[in-house]
Amino acid sequence: VNAVLATARRGTGGALDTWIQSDDFAKNFVSGTREPGPTLVQRTDGQALIYRGRVNVISGRRGSGKTWLALLMCALVLQDGLRILYYDMEDREDAWHGRFEDIGVDIDSYALAGQAVWIKPEDLPVADIQRLVDYTAQFDMVVFDVVNRLITRLGGTPDNGNNEMLWLYDNLFDPLAGRDVAVLLLDHPNKAGQRREAKSVDDLSPGGGAMKMNNASGLVIGLNVVDQFTRDKMGGRVDLICLKDRSGHFEEGTAIGHFTGT
Repeated sequence: VNAVLATARRGTGGALDTWIQSDDFAKNFVSGTREPGPTLVQRTDGQALIYRGRVNVISGRRGSGKTWLALLMCALVLQDGLRILYYDMEDREDAWHGRFEDIGVDIDSYALAGQAVWIKPEDLPVADIQRLVDYTAQFDMVVFDVVNRLITRLGGTPDNGNNEMLWLYDNLFDPLAGRDVAVLLLDHPNKAGQRREAKSVDDLSPGGGAMKMNNASGLVIGLNVVDQFTRDKMGGRVDLICLKDRSGHFEEGTAIGHFTGT
């Protein structure tokens, strides 16, 4: 094996380095640690939902509460003394501030302490994507709200954005996850799932290209609205359905939580 490795490296000038085993693979492998599973965003029973070092997704139609759920998740991460970065492609800074106030979170204190940052980005810095990853990797959880806007900024269409999603995973999402960041993507479901009467679990899957689901490495949550709630009618309920869990902690197709307003 060592002779083959040496020959391969001499013949390619190191181009195979990421495709063949390293010299210290066995030593590092047997001394490694077990993956901790989901560690962020605990339910009321103490079970965590969100994975660090993986790409997690919330999929829900308009008005289903995906932004509210993402903000609640941010609040729980902040309460643990960690840092969050929120890339908001759809709303305004004052709206983000007001939503936190509505759920009883003193977001000002977290912002002043450098724990909470809100950014409304313009075009994707394709040429400087590595610098963007370097900056973003200092946070514990990073939210992208919403994915469709990122696809269009790469010149693609949300209905069929496989190439753009592959680029985003290869150059942004996966590199961040590789730095032990909990990446959280907010997305819209397929066309059937956009209808209010949609009940099938399959209808909750992210719309557009298959790469959205195929490349998600953490937990994918579909939002099934049981009782619609709004800012002025906060007594609603949304079921959190596990659409995918790469690590196998949650059963796909089942409710793994309930998001309720008070």
